[in-house]
Amino acid sequence: MNILADENVETAMVEWLRQTGHDVAWAAEVFPAEPDPHILTAALQSSRILLTRDLDFGELIYREGRAAGGIILVRIRARNQRERLPFFQHLWPQIEIQAPGHFLVVTNHQVRIRALHSPTE
Repeated sequence: MNILADENVETAMVEWLRQTGHDVAWAAEVFPAEPDPHILTAALQSSRILLTRDLDFGELIYREGRAAGGIILVRIRARNQRERLPFFQHLWPQIEIQAPGHFLVVTNHQVRIRALHSPTE
């Protein structure tokens, strides 16, 4: 899967995704300090699923009507990134299948899924 990880996605998650064969561009490396609308547009233009921990992307999609090819919003509660990663890894098979064309909210025990408008609508 081609992913654009927002700056707020921790190193452990980015490294794990890369190690498992995913093409991950990390905003911390390629778009440092860019505003959310730019990150969202970059993900769409490069056909990447956006991975983030930032609730503002929901606002951009559902209130402002911006297009996206898929968003994974990580809302896993943990004391640190090493504790968060196992929850994410456990849910990854479901996330990976559902991400394209959807807005996913990933919590400790489930993945909530909502369809996105297609970029051409």
